[in-house]
Amino acid sequence: LRIEMRTEMSYLFHKLKTTVFHVTHDPSEAFAMADRIIVMNGGMIDQADDPRTCYLRPKTALVAGLLGAGNDLKEVKLLGVDGRDGCRVQVGEDALFGLYFCGGSHQEKGAASLGGGPLAELRFRPEDGRWLGEKKAGNCFLAQSILSTFEGGCYRVKMKAGSGQEFCILNEEPIPEQAKGYVQVEKEKLYVYGSIDR
Repeated sequence: LRIEMRTEMSYLFHKLKTTVFHVTHDPSEAFAMADRIIVMNGGMIDQADDPRTCYLRPKTALVAGLLGAGNDLKEVKLLGVDGRDGCRVQVGEDALFGLYFCGGSHQEKGAASLGGGPLAELRFRPEDGRWLGEKKAGNCFLAQSILSTFEGGCYRVKMKAGSGQEFCILNEEPIPEQAKGYVQVEKEKLYVYGSIDR
């Protein structure tokens, strides 16, 4: 009933051609009904964009987390920023490319550092992590499986990165416990949040 009402309300808003403010904590509801989304954080605007931009290019770690990028690897070493929106980060012993955003949302002020390099926060969605097994390819990092649980249509696999931090990926088959291998995430789906400007 809720989904049907959401569809009817979207149709009504479109037909009336009027501005409507709808406050919700449900991202799927916001995506379905809005042509512009404003994400608030402590009374301040973290991002104001069309739904697709918010989803594909979340400007802060908070926005990324709210919109599905629940994997959160903190204190990742930032190796370099290319001056546009790309960057290189280190996860364990592996270097990856990601999209760089200055705002970390809930990070402390000041640039934290590890071994002379600034730290960053890394976020990505479980569905964007691809299990490669022992075959190493581009933009991947070494991880170890902890547990596979069936979710109907796929398995949610709890993993541990080389840094010791845990995250999840979705996989068609279960991955044996303690299996070591590589997880690949495309650059455009790997969100990196720095604290340089905070």
